[in-house]
Amino acid sequence: MRWAALALLLGTAALARPQAVELQAFWGAGFPAAAPAYFGLQGRYEHAAAPWRLRLDGRLRLGAPVRGEGEAWLELAPAGWLRLRAGFAPWFAAPPAEGSGWGGRAEWAPGGSWRLAAVAEAAGVFGAGLGYVAGPLEAWVWARSDGPAFYARGARGRWCAVGWYRAGYAALWPRRAGLRLEARAGSWSGYGGWRSDTGVFLGGSWRGPLRLGIEGRWNPGRAAAAGLRAEYPLAPGVALAGRFDYAFRPFRAGSLGLELRVDAYAAPASQGE
Repeated sequence: MRWAALALLLGTAALARPQAVELQAFWGAGFPAAAPAYFGLQGRYEHAAAPWRLRLDGRLRLGAPVRGEGEAWLELAPAGWLRLRAGFAPWFAAPPAEGSGWGGRAEWAPGGSWRLAAVAEAAGVFGAGLGYVAGPLEAWVWARSDGPAFYARGARGRWCAVGWYRAGYAALWPRRAGLRLEARAGSWSGYGGWRSDTGVFLGGSWRGPLRLGIEGRWNPGRAAAAGLRAEYPLAPGVALAGRFDYAFRPFRAGSLGLELRVDAYAAPASQGE
């Protein structure tokens, strides 16, 4: 299941080196909902000991229903030009929102910035890709079993751009495509773009004593919605988060939620020690 890989977070948190793991517990409730109360864990752990590398970064919400997001994988690099990776992740070098799953990936770097990769997912999708990775610039062209795909990401200074495209072999009209632009300036950040499945989106955030985030989405003729997020620290290691979402089309409906987050464990460096 989608969340099963993130359950590894629990065992890893108990066995990991103290300076490497961060773990947070949360409890929340949403309104309206048939089963509004929930709890869970979120955390991050990464450790490298040649030729192995382990990464866990995600959020596991327990209760009804169980939900998870993030990635969990183990990598073996037997040689400097070869990397073998298996676990749960977005394998085709695409934004996480475009889909993650169980699978594996073999990547070959013959030299310079060029990469060759082969991917197989448990869902039955497989393919090969040619990539170019040079600092903040990354681009991939994929020949997947279900159609061609393209992904590119670039950053310069405060700006970052991400684009993706996936189609079928019978027609080049995109099944999924999108473009996202992001800019940061101090405590402020803003983003905007377009996705073929949800339409135009625009949002921003401010990270200070009170963290705020706002986003609007508009799919012409289909849907329109907006959301507000806020997080306030109640005490060291304790924060209260809230959200409010409102849909304008195809029908008007609103929902809100509250979440209490408590640091279960944080690395000394992240605590300022």
